[in-house]
This record gives sequence, C-alpha cells and structure tokens, in this order.
Amino acid sequence: MTGRTRPVGRGRNRGTVGIGDGCACLRVRRSIDDGVMGGMRVGEATAGEPEDGFLAPIPVPDRYPRLTSRGAARIRRWDPAPMAALFFFRSSGRRRQFGRVPPLCYHGGMTWRTRMVQRDLFRQPTDVLAQRLLGLVLVHESEAGTCAGRIVECEMYQGPHDKGAHSYGGIPTARTAVMYGPPGHAYVYLIYGMYWCFNVVSAVQSIPHAILVRALEPLDGVDTMLMRQPPSPKVPDIRKVASGPGKVCRALGIDRHAYGLSLWQPPLYLAHPPQPWPAYTIASGPRINIGYAEEAQHWPWRFWVDGHPAVSGPRRPQVALRTPPPV
Repeated sequence: MTGRTRPVGRGRNRGTVGIGDGCACLRVRRSIDDGVMGGMRVGEATAGEPEDGFLAPIPVPDRYPRLTSRGAARIRRWDPAPMAALFFFRSSGRRRQFGRVPPLCYHGGMTWRTRMVQRDLFRQPTDVLAQRLLGLVLVHESEAGTCAGRIVECEMYQGPHDKGAHSYGGIPTARTAVMYGPPGHAYVYLIYGMYWCFNVVSAVQSIPHAILVRALEPLDGVDTMLMRQPPSPKVPDIRKVASGPGKVCRALGIDRHAYGLSLWQPPLYLAHPPQPWPAYTIASGPRINIGYAEEAQHWPWRFWVDGHPAVSGPRRPQVALRTPPPV
C-alpha cells in the first residue's frame, strides 16, 4: 500500500476523514503507519519555513472537518497522530483535501544528551538565568519515550522578600526545601490538587530563588504529548499542548518524582538547541495569578519570547523589548 493511496469515508464524508465510517479510524491508522495521509506521503511533505522565524508546525487552516465527540474518541483510541494531522485540513472550493503534513517529531532521532548544559549555567543571578533559559530545550526521558520542548516563557521568584514566592518569609518547609539548596535542581509542586508545576532552582545555596517554566514549544515526542492530553472532542492545537505551567508538566510527564533532580543530567535536563534559533526579542511584564502578592504582583518578572504562539499569558510587554543575552 506504500505506493498508492486509499480513499476513506463514505457518502458525504468521502475524501475527508471518514468519521461516519466504522472502519475509518482503522484506515487512518494504516495511512499513518504506511506513510500516507489523505493522498500525500508524509515522508515527502515539507512544511516550509514560517514567516515569523518560529517553529510553527500547525498553520492556521481555512476550515476544520466535522468532528463529533464519538469520532474523536474513535481516532484517539487508535493513535494520536491522526488527530494532529486533522489540523492541516484545508478546503478548496467544493473539493476537500488535506494540506501538507510535516513530520510530527521535529527532531526525530535527536540525541539530546550530547547537547546537555553544564552545571555552571545555573551559577548566575536569577534575573540573568531566567532570560537565558528562553531558547533552551527542556528534555524529559521516561518509559513512554523522550519529550522535549523549547522554553518560550518563564517567571522568576526571589524569596524571602518576594510575596509571590513560596519561600516568602525565609522559613524552609518540606515542600520548599530544595529551594534552599544549590542551584540547578528541579522544584516541582502541585496546585489545585491536580496540576504539577516545574521550576528551576537558582541563586546560591540558602537563597530561595526559583524560575517557573510557563510554556514550551514542542519539538520532540509530540505524539506522546498528544497521548497525555485529556479526552476532548476538539482537534488539539500542538502549539498549545505545553502552553501553561500545568500543561508543561503534563506534556513532558513531569510529576513529584522529578522533585530535586539535577537539571544537567538525565532523565530531566536542559539542552542547547541543535542549531541557533532565528533572531528574537525578549519581552517582560507582570507575573500571572499571584493577586495575593500585593505590590509584588506588578513587578515585571515574567519573561517570554515576543510574538511566539505558545506563550500562555498576556503578550503585551510592560517594559522595552531587548535581545537575549548570549548563553
């Protein structure tokens, strides 16, 4: 079947994704396995360079295929890849067809361990480290596979005088103990009883500073990230899979077992990108969802890559934009 294509669906759904056909999900999976999707070979398709210079694997489609909750459940039961492929659906007059589908795994086969950062990276002031984290790749190796994403948004917290930090007041607890240790370790905590948040411990020992990673640009293991998403009738937007601190941990499979891990060695570590990113600027503004911090909630300690679609919070900077410092 590698050299030819097979239509999917019946009746009105013929030529789309065949949601109404009981065997459509099986045929879509076969198309993925054989390298064929909607009449095009995935291996031959190219995404092209995005205009803004960012990795934007999901172009905005003209319209989406009809997708019911029952149909979405059928496809997800087989493979998350077709769900991502649906996002490339395009319409041309009365004839519907799929657009070009780039590979789901941007750096398939990349050995991230050869690009791990050195421990000295974390021995910098918190405000400098927070900006240098932007553009680095957060990698998590687990039994489900390796997942990686470029950091595009973060917030810094500087206790014990920062009312927005968990270390405010300077009294160590069982939860914040790692913040009082040496820099370069993972501080992971639970919010709302259901979402894990990942932080990079910074500053010298006994100074409780940390940097919250708020958003990633998915690079590797995208299929695994999609598999970890909660069931939904909507077509997932890969750009938003790790847009938010809770989504970052869910996409990468980070939980309480990552607490205290060293971030310069496996299984959870930071790595340099395989090639320099296109030129970008760093924007900064107030941190998000810390109304209890009084005057500290207005401090411009949130940094993000200006204009990136994966940024989770407001994108209007409070201070002037600037170029990133060298890593």
